[in-house]
Amino acid sequence: MVPAGGQAELALAIELSGNLVAPPRAYRVDLTGRLVGTGVDQVRYCFLAERSQADRLVLELTGPDPVEVWTLVSAPARVSVRLGHLERALDFHLAVAPCLAGCGR
Repeated sequence: MVPAGGQAELALAIELSGNLVAPPRAYRVDLTGRLVGTGVDQVRYCFLAERSQADRLVLELTGPDPVEVWTLVSAPARVSVRLGHLERALDFHLAVAPCLAGCGR
């Protein structure tokens, strides 16, 4: 869940098979869905390669403008991780919560 006007981290555990070893910067990580984008009512994300490790990738999620979120909103989302020609995807529900402290309303 991402709070409106706040930030949250999404950590993805990854399992490499065989002798495959790759630094976090080698991955391409994308987050898609109705709630993901650059609009004032959407969640923005950034892949944090510097905070990631060989077995864990970290994304920073920034919640939408607090004045745009009045109730809990949830929608399907997909995170895709690519390494060269290999790709894995995970479908889940991304939720955005209103700011309970007022946040400038």
